[in-house]
Amino acid sequence: MVFCGKPLKSDKFGSKFSFTEDLEIITTTDGKKALIIRDLLLEIRAGHPEKFAQSLNFQCTTEFNRNFGLGTSSTLISLLSQWGDVDAYELLEKSFGGSGYDVAVATASGPFLYSVEDRLKDSISIPSSLTNHILFVYLGKKQKSDQSVLRFQEIPTTEAQVEVMNDLIYRAATCYAIEEWEKLMEESENLLSEILQLPKVKEKLFSDYPYAVKSLGAWGGDFVMATCRDVEQAKAYFSERNYFPIYRYEEIAKK
Repeated sequence: MVFCGKPLKSDKFGSKFSFTEDLEIITTTDGKKALIIRDLLLEIRAGHPEKFAQSLNFQCTTEFNRNFGLGTSSTLISLLSQWGDVDAYELLEKSFGGSGYDVAVATASGPFLYSVEDRLKDSISIPSSLTNHILFVYLGKKQKSDQSVLRFQEIPTTEAQVEVMNDLIYRAATCYAIEEWEKLMEESENLLSEILQLPKVKEKLFSDYPYAVKSLGAWGGDFVMATCRDVEQAKAYFSERNYFPIYRYEEIAKK
């Protein structure tokens, strides 16, 4: 069996793995990733051994820089679960762990609300009165989601904090004014900063930026969401500080 991850032209390296029929590693360019792939395949084989009745060759490619933190692991989980006829959330739980939100994103057709209990709950629409004022800025620091998940699991949260966050999310889902959206971003940042005991990204990196900035994904790296009034002025602000690429909402979000 051969399993390889093909990089973009801009990436320096891909990863290649080969396994025996018993899923023992023969050769690999990345031992840690090979173990992860093997464990995923073992989980699939446990429920569907017929999938492994013949020699297999997988090739995975990305349409984005893998350092962006846009869900390479969750996309792999989703694709393997579809091929292996297994539940993607169970496969995630037995491998990387996490809430399952990123796995839901992999097959979603647009914006949605998500909860661990109900998974993908409701599809929503984000109006242009908001999206026209949203930028996504890459910070250039790849976060490791598995480490962030483990860290978060050690942090106590209260029911009150969960209720506050749920309220913020539902208010954001029905918001139309960018000024209100910015207030919700700031309230969310305040709450998460309190829970995680980490500084807010705006205070740390962009204290003189006139609008809202919010961490995304695992706090401290990957992308931030920033609001603006003039897109070109905002792009100039972040570019001057060597933060790029910078994407508008419609350039990065699936509609």
